[in-house]
Amino acid sequence: MTGREKKLLLPYWKSEIVYEEPVLLVRSRDGGFAPKKMMYPVREVLAVRRADGGRARFSAPGDYFVRGGELCFPQDTALPHLDYGEMYLDEPNGLRVASIKERGKFLRTENGVFFNGYAVLFTYRTEKKFLMPPPEKQSAAVAVRERLRNRENLNFVFYGDSITTGVNASGYFNIRPHTPVFSQLAVRALRERFGYIGQTDIAHVNTAEGGWTSIQGLERLQERVLDKKPDVLFLGFGMNDGGGKPNPSFGAAFGERMEEMVGKVHAAFPDCLIVLASPMMPNADALNYDENYPVLSNQPQCAAALEKIALSHENTAFIDVSRYSARIAERKEFHDMGDTMVHPNDFIARLYAQMFLNLFIDDKEAI
Repeated sequence: MTGREKKLLLPYWKSEIVYEEPVLLVRSRDGGFAPKKMMYPVREVLAVRRADGGRARFSAPGDYFVRGGELCFPQDTALPHLDYGEMYLDEPNGLRVASIKERGKFLRTENGVFFNGYAVLFTYRTEKKFLMPPPEKQSAAVAVRERLRNRENLNFVFYGDSITTGVNASGYFNIRPHTPVFSQLAVRALRERFGYIGQTDIAHVNTAEGGWTSIQGLERLQERVLDKKPDVLFLGFGMNDGGGKPNPSFGAAFGERMEEMVGKVHAAFPDCLIVLASPMMPNADALNYDENYPVLSNQPQCAAALEKIALSHENTAFIDVSRYSARIAERKEFHDMGDTMVHPNDFIARLYAQMFLNLFIDDKEAI
């Protein structure tokens, strides 16, 4: 691993320095810039750079300044930005996704390459009192932790939807800053931490497929998972399952499918550690225009369903990405964390990796 990758994996609930938190500046209707809340209140900015590697240099107070823990931006800042009309459109530029808060406007829909070109990465210092509580340790991962300490051969399989494939990480598109997709980043960290140097290895394969729900996940389980003979299986479904019109009974049906998936894997490989990940929360400002329902719909029901499965099955762990991403979204706009709908950028992809690694690496251990 590079030194930069190690810094990116410092858990958000642990480090008082936040590395490379992205900001996508968009002008308001009046032409100015609203102050930006970061994941935590900013005490001191340590570094600022473009995500796409552009060589422009930025400085305070001409381009940004800190006030009341928030980032503020002069109207003539040299930081890259979008004008109001470039983000909030009169007509859709692709998918028909309307803005809820900006009535009568459509959200610009692009992949991560476009938004990465306007993102600015801030490294800053906060104070310990603001940090989120750490995730709970889970006994289900104890056996795998021991095998890692013994540097045994292990086979990791990552299975899910487009988020698990790595969309919209910069490494997925092979663009700067080249942050690996979270499955690669996590496996690299485990190899480094536990001293895998060649005689044994942590093999991994990512069989996720964009657009899939747990329905397709069940149908293709044999070829995508069971044939790979996993020792550790990451399951990342729920974002696409949870789309559509709000349905109070969604969680039960989703849980049944996921539990069937867990049962089939454990029937073939009883000792396989299955890690169930709830999805990040999608953009609360996005509205499916044609169907008139919010993109953020039934996804919050996934966490309770998955946690219930983990508590009732051996060798099954649960990481609640929904909870942590929702906490971050209380302060940050979604386009600072992803595209304008459902896909995370490097910042939230790192959260997936950090929470996955937390199962295997003790709090007092360094990556």
